[in-house]
Amino acid sequence: MPANLIISGGSITHGGWSTWKDFVIDRYAIQQYYNLAKVGLGNEAIINRAIVQSTMVNDPVIIIMLTNIDKWDWYVGDSNKLKVIENEKHTISPIHNNDSGGYWSTGSHFPLFKEYYKKHYYDTTYQVIQTLTNIIMIQSYCTKKNIPLLILFDSPIFECFESELNQNPTVLPNHAMLDNPSVLPYVKLIDHFHDDCGLIGYCFKHGIPWYHATYKGHPGSTAHYRYAKSHIYNWADNIFKVVNNDQTHHANKMDKLWHLPKY
Repeated sequence: MPANLIISGGSITHGGWSTWKDFVIDRYAIQQYYNLAKVGLGNEAIINRAIVQSTMVNDPVIIIMLTNIDKWDWYVGDSNKLKVIENEKHTISPIHNNDSGGYWSTGSHFPLFKEYYKKHYYDTTYQVIQTLTNIIMIQSYCTKKNIPLLILFDSPIFECFESELNQNPTVLPNHAMLDNPSVLPYVKLIDHFHDDCGLIGYCFKHGIPWYHATYKGHPGSTAHYRYAKSHIYNWADNIFKVVNNDQTHHANKMDKLWHLPKY
């Protein structure tokens, strides 16, 4: 029976052009896949939505791309709050399609009550621990269920913030968040990190354009394709049969969308 690919991520994975997820689907001509990527999602939503989806299909394979920790997901179930949020730029993302509530994930945009929380209560150490806890959970879950799992990062998420990337830095900041003594016990429980520099870190290292005046830290299709060849295909080739080996033309064609002034 063919494997069911589950993809989850935030806006960089979602894209307005072909991203790594599209190149993966095209390379293996995958017919059975579930794209859970959505603009604004934080790591708690990215991970939990992938886990729940995996319980609803046979032979799941999970690839997720995690994001910076200076954004977070709130689970909202209150009907009055849901009515307010449904008029917002970012709407509710349910964990399960039958849920009435779900995650209110707004990326680095902090409207309504989130603005107050960001100003008075947000804490970096807590958000790092939350992301690590969710990584530990999905790794443990997939090991127990024998589900192939690949965890990617859209940038060095434990070194820099999205708010910094949006300023187009010439050098990537490094806050060494994992060196915090409060964080280290969780780090030691992580099975491994397949890649800790992420897509944007890879672009920095290889001189690939990644910043756009309008889209900020959302790399174009060529960057995604080169990253996929470097960090995904060796892993995925062991699971799926390669159908389209050379995607250079498609990457170059789709990269033109990235250069347009808006989506």
